[in-house]
Amino acid sequence: MLKFDISHQQGLARVGVIHTPHGDIKTPAFIGAATRATVKALTMQEMRALGSQAILANTYHLILRPGSDLVAEAGGLAEFSSWHGPTFTDSGGFQIFSLPNVKISEQGVKFKSHIDGRNFEMTPESSMRDQWKIGADIHMAFDHLAKSENYEAMKAAMERTHRWLDRCVDEHERIKNLGFCAGREQYLYAVVQGGTFNDLRAESARYCASKPVDGFGIGGVFTADGMAEMLKTVNNILPEDKP
Repeated sequence: MLKFDISHQQGLARVGVIHTPHGDIKTPAFIGAATRATVKALTMQEMRALGSQAILANTYHLILRPGSDLVAEAGGLAEFSSWHGPTFTDSGGFQIFSLPNVKISEQGVKFKSHIDGRNFEMTPESSMRDQWKIGADIHMAFDHLAKSENYEAMKAAMERTHRWLDRCVDEHERIKNLGFCAGREQYLYAVVQGGTFNDLRAESARYCASKPVDGFGIGGVFTADGMAEMLKTVNNILPEDKP
């Protein structure tokens, strides 16, 4: 399991250190958005100078170009990007679900590349395989990020996210047990969904916490003021007796 040490806590706020194979992340952390394994207009040396403790690459963009196999052949994300500190990959779900004409089924999602129109399909299993090939320290489970503000539609998307999480966990463990990347430790985060509905967020948090994952991400919302909505939602699902 990924190790997280809490160094200081006051009420519900806490400061700690995430220990990864490529170094420590002191939380809260500035993490650079290296979407295609690069940060626009900046070198990795400049990112370090700015205080970035890690980088986050995007699975959707990397499978389109240059492809996860090529990243793996180059030695994984660290070698491919020349960033030898901690790394994350998101599953690609946000980018895929923001595309037009996406076809969603229980199996996964079919979509067209925004670059050349090629047909692709991503499933929980293929997302795990691609993220293992890309080789970040921490992966994100493939989740269903819904655009709808309708309660029933959001609930259905959340429940699908949970079913997909089970499949992500199974595939992640299968690949790890195969020794796919000998000597390389890689960890899996679940993603809590539920839009801005407090009861769904709480239910999703409980479900994700019941699974053998190494950490958690909080899925966003498709609105212009999404950050403000998310802060309000997360605050509302905290215990009523919070200090």
